[in-house]
Amino acid sequence: MPEYPSPGVYAEEIAYRARSIEASSTDLTLFVGALPGDPDPAPRVVTGWQEFVDAWGSSSRIDLAGVTSPNYLAYAAHAYFQNGGRKLCVVPVGGMGGEPQASDYAAALASSLGLADISLVHAPGASTWAQREPIEDVLVAHAGHEPGRFLVLDPPAAQDLAQVRAQRARLDTSHAALYYPWIVANDVLATTGAASITLPPGGFLCGIHVRTAIEQGIHKPPANSAIRGALDFETRLSELQQDVLNPEGINCLRAFDGRGLRVWGARTMGSDPEWKYINIRRYSDYLQRSLERGTRWAAFERNDETLWSNLRAVIQDFLHDEWRNGALLGSKPEQAWFVSCDRSTMTQEDIDQGRLVCLVGVALLKPAEFAIFRLSQPTADTAG
Repeated sequence: MPEYPSPGVYAEEIAYRARSIEASSTDLTLFVGALPGDPDPAPRVVTGWQEFVDAWGSSSRIDLAGVTSPNYLAYAAHAYFQNGGRKLCVVPVGGMGGEPQASDYAAALASSLGLADISLVHAPGASTWAQREPIEDVLVAHAGHEPGRFLVLDPPAAQDLAQVRAQRARLDTSHAALYYPWIVANDVLATTGAASITLPPGGFLCGIHVRTAIEQGIHKPPANSAIRGALDFETRLSELQQDVLNPEGINCLRAFDGRGLRVWGARTMGSDPEWKYINIRRYSDYLQRSLERGTRWAAFERNDETLWSNLRAVIQDFLHDEWRNGALLGSKPEQAWFVSCDRSTMTQEDIDQGRLVCLVGVALLKPAEFAIFRLSQPTADTAG
């Protein structure tokens, strides 16, 4: 309380704004990959296809010390924005020394760590390089280590079922998803003619992830969505083939009569059943990031009942909004979440050591992956 040395009128500023938790961003995607020439390796964010072209051009091919390849990063960027992507951070890898190595990807990913809002990671063209598996290992390790980042992974081109299953079997992470097969699309970078090109699916899928999160919420699986710009698939999968791939965490892209070309899978590459679905993994990451950032004000406050009560109230308000928006399971708020922050979550030693421990439980929505209709035909005796 300030002291007032003499009679008079004094004005003081008082903040009445209640603390709140702001939802973390889910629309910034990171692409790392090779680009033509010798581009600046610093991360750069663009918000549309034309900005991408202004920054890195629209050449359809790249030449890395005599190794020629389609410009997969540019094709992926176009597919990303076409399918609903909003913000794209690009970090070039490699250069003029030939095919990129795993160390090039590690350096590019490390340079992106200053950008805190990245929620999706993709490496266009990485599945085509000779060092594909070491590069995959670097990507998977990055997504598993950096909170809130989820990897969208491509298979190599022209894979049969045995080959894509072998790729999946080699990797086990709930922080990544694998999509199959490649997509046939118009060659938007072709300078002449109306050619088509077969492309990795990741750029399309990153856009669909963002589109789904914006339009329906990150708790919604990015599946049963139309793939914009797709003309066909490199391989058309049957239901029997999907029956083999789906349980192994390989998300199929399927063609359906009357419904077009769609994403028909929403599983991670993890073996833990708790993290089987993409939306469960990504929504949990989103919650953790939102709560962590939205409660930083609690650091260095007095670790007592007043702080605990304020923290519970702020978190409960945030989770109530999430439940009201349909992101959490339960017909009543008490069925959807709980928040504990008191002496049941902290010992006296925790308090003495300055540790504030808050326990948050949420009931997450799992997708209706299988729709089962049980039909019965009543007899004449039971129908009436």
